[in-house]
Amino acid sequence: MLLWVSLLVVLLSVILFIRQKDPPPIFGVYQQPGKWYPLKCVIFFAILKLRRVSHRKCLFQQAQLLPTTSHAVTEGEKYR
Repeated sequence: MLLWVSLLVVLLSVILFIRQKDPPPIFGVYQQPGKWYPLKCVIFFAILKLRRVSHRKCLFQQAQLLPTTSHAVTEGEKYR
């Protein structure tokens, strides 16, 4: 019974949220954030974080470690 009541409350909340109108522009010119603004911010923040993590993971996999006896630049290449 509690499950049905909670599902009904969630469903009614979603329906009321979808039916909301966007706020009117201030002085008829300046747009205000709409009803979807918080959801968009969360989604794009998550996308940016996921891309950053996957990019770091890719760079870590591509990194090549040099042996301790070798140098990244040899003496002859230093002055070219």
